[in-house]
Amino acid sequence: MESPLRPPPPGASSNFHNPDFLGMPVIIAASGCIPLILLFATVRIYARRVIVQKWKFQDYAFCLGCLVGLAFIAFSIPLTLAKPYGYHVWDINVQELTKASMLRLQISAIVLGPVLWLTKMTLFCFLIHIFGSARWFKNSAYIGIVATGLVFSLYTCTVTMACAPRPGSDVQSYISGFRRDACSSPKGLNMIVSVIASIVNGITDLFLLTAAILLNSSLNLPIEEMRGIYLMHLSGVM
Repeated sequence: MESPLRPPPPGASSNFHNPDFLGMPVIIAASGCIPLILLFATVRIYARRVIVQKWKFQDYAFCLGCLVGLAFIAFSIPLTLAKPYGYHVWDINVQELTKASMLRLQISAIVLGPVLWLTKMTLFCFLIHIFGSARWFKNSAYIGIVATGLVFSLYTCTVTMACAPRPGSDVQSYISGFRRDACSSPKGLNMIVSVIASIVNGITDLFLLTAAILLNSSLNLPIEEMRGIYLMHLSGVM
């Protein structure tokens, strides 16, 4: 008997036979990000190893963050093309799901927290290397590294416990775990923590961008070079 992964919201109904695919923006964005990340990562590594000929901790952090980020983005493409990703949960028939698909769903949610924190730590380390002479920023950056680590760890622990398979480890147990209100309800614990993590993620990005713009004047660079730096900030915002 056909049954949705989650009941449809009021005013909606399940469509198991011809559901709308919602994952195309993810596929397009991921496909565009991968070559851009590879391009800029190659430029930075070349500059550090060949031109500057200095390799520090922030460079190792960058390489690790870049590799993990690329792997996660690349993994998201085939993941989005397979159910239960890319569709409304009420358009997914549980009889079509397998243990492998539910396991991929849970793993991707669990590793999202560490990936986001590693990305933020890479940015913090890079800006500390450049603007470390500004004591207030250095202290704020260290606090930011710890704070984002705690928030993203909280998210990872929450999704791990709230969506864990119950009572066993078969496909029905994974489905039962996902169907719990704490895991997939709009008012569940997982959703609340996810919103908090998203807010912290956005505030951190805004802080990093604002701090970098404010501290540009401390670099004492010519006007032409400063224009190039502001252009880099603008491209980052876009």
